[in-house]
Amino acid sequence: MSSSATLSQPLSLPAAPPPPLRRVRLRMPWVLPGYLASAVSFLGAIAMFAHFTRLSQLSPQEMVNVNLVRMAADSTALLYWLFCMYRLHKIVRIASEKRYPLSPGWAVVRFFIPIYSLFWGYKWPNGMAQFLKQQRPDLQINLRWPGVAVLAATLLGILGIRGFLLFAVLSYLIRRAQQVVELETPPPLLTKTQLDLATSAGLGAGFGLVLCQAIQEFSSKGWLDMLREVGVVALVAVGIVKFIEPLSEWVRHVFHVEHHPAAPAGQSWVLRIAVLMAIAFSSFSHEMLDKQIDKNPSEALRLMCAMLLVTGGITYAWAAGARCHPARACRRGLVSGAAIALMVLAALWTNPAAAQSKIATAEKVTHNADKLPGLGVSLFLGAEVSSIYGMAVPLCLWALFGLIGGLSIDRGWRNGSVSGVVLSVLFTALLVIAVLRLAGYVESREIALGASAVLGWCVSLLLFPSAETLLRRQPQAA
Repeated sequence: MSSSATLSQPLSLPAAPPPPLRRVRLRMPWVLPGYLASAVSFLGAIAMFAHFTRLSQLSPQEMVNVNLVRMAADSTALLYWLFCMYRLHKIVRIASEKRYPLSPGWAVVRFFIPIYSLFWGYKWPNGMAQFLKQQRPDLQINLRWPGVAVLAATLLGILGIRGFLLFAVLSYLIRRAQQVVELETPPPLLTKTQLDLATSAGLGAGFGLVLCQAIQEFSSKGWLDMLREVGVVALVAVGIVKFIEPLSEWVRHVFHVEHHPAAPAGQSWVLRIAVLMAIAFSSFSHEMLDKQIDKNPSEALRLMCAMLLVTGGITYAWAAGARCHPARACRRGLVSGAAIALMVLAALWTNPAAAQSKIATAEKVTHNADKLPGLGVSLFLGAEVSSIYGMAVPLCLWALFGLIGGLSIDRGWRNGSVSGVVLSVLFTALLVIAVLRLAGYVESREIALGASAVLGWCVSLLLFPSAETLLRRQPQAA
């Protein structure tokens, strides 16, 4: 009886261990920027609390500034937290070969669903903790409190402590995931050549924009003044060329540098004319830039910094996306163009001092109310943006540049050369400018400003020595 009863009962076999996780060649998200943004938001909340409780008195303008800074820091911390959460889900998803049931995109999208986001904020940290516990049963991890902390952070967001709680939970899960998932050392995020390329592209766009402004002011002078300045520049260029030739011969003689055979006469004259034109253009550009920057250094610096951030950021995103397998230059160019342009435009638009100067007189308000606000420099930069509608145009434009240039890299247009990227960006810029010009939104001066910025960007890409390699899609290993 006992033996038959024992045989009739099901055998309790030990549970099979989960399949091992694969190695992942990604970096865990860095949470320090999130803590810094949360600290700025918390300080802003303390300043507002002190004002409302009569502990300190702030002027209305100071209250507006504090509120803007607090809102910007809080939004930045929340967006960065979503990015870190996306990266953590992506790492676990890749390591488990999609056995982890939730995709990174859906994990982020569910936070934008009203009311359900509260439940989701409690559910996903505990689900992540349970999955890590299943992969490594001896892991010391709490399966309940991470979700409770995220839910509490959502409910206590008005107190300014939401960011600290959210990133504390994220740091806890990242440390536990590092004990379960084996990470390979990925290539460096930013190499010196990539930084040089991005800086050269940004400075080229900025100098192109400032130089175009200087040339426009130069063209408003009288003919005699213009001819006199051009003649001086040409005379200096000829003098430099005639001085450099004997100087170079003297250097070769002193340092015993090998002297190559002379070029044919035709090539020699072409070379001299090219050198003369290069020196003349550089002298003329230096003169124009010096006057323009000296006249209004803060405005020139603002334009240079904005163009350096936007065009340099897009260029770096292209170079980084070209190294991925498969290439992700299109996606990264689109995201970086939209994100960086949004930050620059928001900084310009939410500047209380600039906004106050724009509405100083009723005549200016009436004049600007009849047409779309300043789509010239704002077409590519946002220098005169004062409305949400005005922000949408340059935002979409830079996102389009990042998309088209990245698509050229991913698809390998013109055999993957940098000229394919340059031509695609130039064609897109000309097409957009033509459409806006025919629609009556921009004037000739504004077209020249926008075209000069893009032209300076593209010329810098063509002249940079390593751009051909950095902006080329890498072959995928077998």
